[in-house]
Amino acid sequence: MGKGNERIINIGLTIVAFFLFQKSCFSQTTILGTVKDSTNNLYSTSVILKDSLSKSIITYTYSNNRGDFELKTNKTGKFNLVFIALGYKPKIIPIVLTLKKGTS
Repeated sequence: MGKGNERIINIGLTIVAFFLFQKSCFSQTTILGTVKDSTNNLYSTSVILKDSLSKSIITYTYSNNRGDFELKTNKTGKFNLVFIALGYKPKIIPIVLTLKKGTS
């Protein structure tokens, strides 16, 4: 092989490796929901995803003016979803995040 052919192959392998790496890095789980009490949607509620063992914060967000929230994470395992709103007791919901079959 000539030097030009080696360069094309190396660039091609780099691009393939990048796309494989990109898929594994960007496979994320999205957690969606609406925060509400018995009568109203709650806005500006803190929604925190914490590791169930170390209690460290994985990611967090706030509910919008309709009470909707969206969290994204690429982590798997056991977690606690914590909701904190002014004037309410904190609510903790244990969840387990796993990969879907066919993803890496």
